[in-house]
Amino acid sequence: MIMFCGLLALPAHASAAIAGWFPVACPMPEMPLLLAAAVLLLGYCGRSARLRNEQKREIEARRQAEIEISRVRDELERRVEERTAELAAANQTLKAEIEERARTEETLRASEYRYRELFDSANDMIYLHDLSGNFLSFNKAALKATGYTREEALGMNLLQMVPPDHVEAAQAEIARKLGGESSTPYEMAILTKDGRRLTLEVNSHLVYENGKPVAVQAIARDITERQRLEQQLRHSQKMEAVGRLAGGIAHDFNNHLTVIAAYSQMLADELPENEHLRAYAQEILWAAERAGNLTTRLLAFSRQQMVEPKVLDLNHLLGVLSNMLRRLIGEDVELRSFLDPALGKIKADPTQIEQVVMNLAVNARDAMHNGGQLTLRTANLQLDPGAEPPHPGLQPGSYVVLQVADTGVGMDDELRRHIFEPFFTTKESGKGTGLGLSMVYSIVKQSGAEIAVDSAPGMGATFTLYFPQVEECEDPFTSKAAACPGARPAERETILLVEDEYGVRKLVRKMLLQQGYRVLEAANGRDALQICRVHSGPIHLLITDVVMPGMSGRELAERVALHSPDTRVLYMTGYTDDDILQHGIDGGEAPAMLRKPFLAEHLAASVRRVLDRDHATA
Repeated sequence: MIMFCGLLALPAHASAAIAGWFPVACPMPEMPLLLAAAVLLLGYCGRSARLRNEQKREIEARRQAEIEISRVRDELERRVEERTAELAAANQTLKAEIEERARTEETLRASEYRYRELFDSANDMIYLHDLSGNFLSFNKAALKATGYTREEALGMNLLQMVPPDHVEAAQAEIARKLGGESSTPYEMAILTKDGRRLTLEVNSHLVYENGKPVAVQAIARDITERQRLEQQLRHSQKMEAVGRLAGGIAHDFNNHLTVIAAYSQMLADELPENEHLRAYAQEILWAAERAGNLTTRLLAFSRQQMVEPKVLDLNHLLGVLSNMLRRLIGEDVELRSFLDPALGKIKADPTQIEQVVMNLAVNARDAMHNGGQLTLRTANLQLDPGAEPPHPGLQPGSYVVLQVADTGVGMDDELRRHIFEPFFTTKESGKGTGLGLSMVYSIVKQSGAEIAVDSAPGMGATFTLYFPQVEECEDPFTSKAAACPGARPAERETILLVEDEYGVRKLVRKMLLQQGYRVLEAANGRDALQICRVHSGPIHLLITDVVMPGMSGRELAERVALHSPDTRVLYMTGYTDDDILQHGIDGGEAPAMLRKPFLAEHLAASVRRVLDRDHATA
């Protein structure tokens, strides 16, 4: 109604317009207004219908939108759930990866720790250097061997540790590695911080990064001591070869010398003093003695000499030798002696020690071309447990030290490494055999002693000998004083002589007969046993060669003892200690031994010493 009234209140022009919509005249003047109101009303109703339709459409659209929103929301929630699940799975994977990485890092740390432990606890030297030779790592063994700290070593180059004579070889080894050569052991010398020279056996290989070589890793073993032992072994093998040669001829040679020396002595004794033939016989005797000394020297060189160790006063021995040494070294060399008056005793073969001193003196004389000084010095040395020994071979204990020093030309390291080798000499042809210092070395070792050499070019040489000190007293049966006891008339004792060499057997028989003994002789053990069985009287002494064909002297003595337990034994030998040991005569039984060659007085003294042993010890 309000809307209708409102239509009535329209302006005139609006009413006219509305009236224009209806061209048919209305019988009533109010008809236009009514029509207009009806139209408006219709329009309003239509509009309301449209509005309702629009509202319905809006509601439907909204409903569809809500449905779509719900669908999208559901889809979004589904996707969120899927993404959440994916993220959860990814998170689990990431967590597993993190845990695996942690385990890997822990394993890597453990591996690095084990590597570092292995690296630093290895006995061999392990080091790493770049392609220019600059050190990148150095294990503890390498630091200990070289004497450097880790900081010092890592600031050095390989070539700074290599002696000048090995630099080219070290560079060549690196070049060979870069050239693709496989890893093979090679030897290389280095110098330690204190100047010592070490010989290393090295195994090395290239270290690669991204397929390119960046460094060299090496494992090195100190073989300095091994080389020294190998040199000693070669030295011993050479000595053994010469020793076998010397030992092989010693028996026959000494048999011949025994005959030559004894007969020349007997001939000289029977000729008048003014007879010129006596001088000839004496010369033959001296030649035989020199030949015997030659055999002794060869056997000493080969360390197979028959030795007779005695308790010695080294000072006394040097005093006895002093005049001979002065004649030996010449007038242009001054001999000086500094002998410790409280010097201890040693036990050695005096003849061998004399040979050692004389050979060292001759070697010193030859090193002093224009004269100089030869100094002999003795002293006592007490080496306590844990103390640093002056020579590697020395054990704790008491020693008697002998030094022989000269002011000669001296020796470099290379020469010092070879001086004790047999046949090694720096003298010109015809002036040296190369056996002098080898014999010295052999005698020293045979005497249970050690020898050291200190020398440098132009500084002379000092040979230092370390003899174990002994507290023993001299055995009266091995001393020179007891070697020829007072004359005791042979009481017609019966001696069984067994010697396979006819000339020696004939000679010894003659000597024994001249001394008043009854002599039974045999050429071998079988014949000797037959004599024992058929001989009715006692056999006081068996004199037998040690080495004989068929039956050794030791075996013969044992079998003779079954027939005649009171028979004493005197062995004759021209062989070496090793040969005697092989035939059963060992040092534990202290057998009576007569070494060939010998003279009549030696035989007489030995026979009486054996027969009178009970009297001497009573």
